[in-house]
Amino acid sequence: MKFANKILNIKQKDTEKINIKQIDVKQKDIKQANIQQRNSDQNTMDKLARLYINMSKPSIQLDSLTEKEMVEFKKSLLDLLKKNPKRTFEQIKYDYINDSYNQKKYHDLKFVKKAADIVLEQDPLHAINVGQFLIWKKEYTTLKRKGLKILKKAGRILADSNKIEDLFAASYANKIIAKESWIYKNNLEQKVSEQLFSEYTNLEIYEYIKKYYADNSKKAEYKFAYNKTILKTVGWNLVETHPEEAYWCGKTLREGKLTKKAAVNLIDTKPEYAFKCHLHFTDKKIAYKIWKHFNDNGKTLTALQIAEESQYEKLIKLTETKLLNEKPFKAYHRARSKDPSLRNRALKEISKEYDVPEAILQRVCL
Repeated sequence: MKFANKILNIKQKDTEKINIKQIDVKQKDIKQANIQQRNSDQNTMDKLARLYINMSKPSIQLDSLTEKEMVEFKKSLLDLLKKNPKRTFEQIKYDYINDSYNQKKYHDLKFVKKAADIVLEQDPLHAINVGQFLIWKKEYTTLKRKGLKILKKAGRILADSNKIEDLFAASYANKIIAKESWIYKNNLEQKVSEQLFSEYTNLEIYEYIKKYYADNSKKAEYKFAYNKTILKTVGWNLVETHPEEAYWCGKTLREGKLTKKAAVNLIDTKPEYAFKCHLHFTDKKIAYKIWKHFNDNGKTLTALQIAEESQYEKLIKLTETKLLNEKPFKAYHRARSKDPSLRNRALKEISKEYDVPEAILQRVCL
């Protein structure tokens, strides 16, 4: 009897062990199946996220995602931000912030701020644009504060760089901070300027600014590069050695003193710049050099204008005579309202050229 009970106990224990093993196997299978399902779901959202950032936004309606799918979708977007921060943030930045025109159920400022932090880590240069975008969303104070923090951190990172575009971007960030807030002081301007002028020559800085100023289709670079303080410094540094480049700086800035100084230094090589700055009004020697340039290059009417405006009588007579010989019709038309004596001389030249009596011309020509 005892022996039979022992056998029965052993069988019961074996059965229990088998049952436990079967339960463990089932639980593991269920757990594995759940993991596989989650991985499959996440993989689907990864693919959808890649599609989302490569398509125009109206092509995908995020409203149709379930709450669970949206969580997985956001996770996929955060992963994509690490690989391609610029492209990804540009796609998501309007979709997760409600405004007066567009109310969405997936409005999520925390997600946007987390995305901005990833851009800052991965691409501090583009983070300047992100920070400015967040500042523009003024209806959300929390976004403006975040934008200022992003600008401050990105500016500090870029100010330590030796790349010219990074240094200009750091300076730009500093200016935005100074304009938008007195709390978030950056005070990087001096550091950036010292770093920039120690790493690059004035000509290199000038070339960089001019390149992006001329090609403002590259909007971010143009925005960063057009730095009035730096451009003015470069202009004055170049005015003696490279006056033509300094002239461009002055004209771009509308800085009259710099432009005129450069034009004076260009009198011998590019007197047309001096004419544009009206320097012929100020000095007879300068007027003569400008006049000679236009007179020698066949621009007699302009030369006559310079002579008249500078009240240089000798040059006026010389130029009038030349104009009469070269272009009597132009001399006549110009003289009708300015100088009756020149009109008569012009009619005399026309009379010779066309063999029409001068008396007739005096009567018929207006």
